[in-house]
Amino acid sequence: MKEKNKDVDVGSLKDLKTQEREIINLIREIGFGEIRLTIRDGVPVRIEEYKRSVKL
Repeated sequence: MKEKNKDVDVGSLKDLKTQEREIINLIREIGFGEIRLTIRDGVPVRIEEYKRSVKL
């Protein structure tokens, strides 16, 4: 596994790309579950799979 670059500037929330905002909205919407993403050049390009779980 590739080591994380600790010098990466993550910017601020206002600098989020549309795809990043959509991922955050999906995470908030499903509440519990799993999301599998494809990321290219630091940008999410596809949700391969997402499972919603219901906490009992």
